[in-house]
Amino acid sequence: MLTAPFRLTPSTWKSTALDEFGNAKGGVRTTYLDVPICTYAIPNSGPGLCNQTGYQTPLPEDVLRSVYKNPGVYVSQVNQRLMELIRDGWFPKEYADDYVRGDLKDADIPNPGHKEAQ
Repeated sequence: MLTAPFRLTPSTWKSTALDEFGNAKGGVRTTYLDVPICTYAIPNSGPGLCNQTGYQTPLPEDVLRSVYKNPGVYVSQVNQRLMELIRDGWFPKEYADDYVRGDLKDADIPNPGHKEAQ
């Protein structure tokens, strides 16, 4: 018996189980969800097609510092998860450098002892 595809609506979004960083649990987890620097949310309110797009909110510096200790730990965890995804067939290796590793260059993980200027 075929069933209709699942549709994410505001009522189902509110009932989605979230991890400790506020990201949805389940599905195919990526480096962006398993080694997060942001909380990713949907739906986005606003005019036009905004309800079909999501948005991201950077995790606070104190959370990043607590979870990753330094930028090297973050990079190592992303690469480890990426290799698992490639090995298990969930991510094509030919895109690893252009996407995931490319984004690593833009990640802003604070170093220990670094405090953002007030």
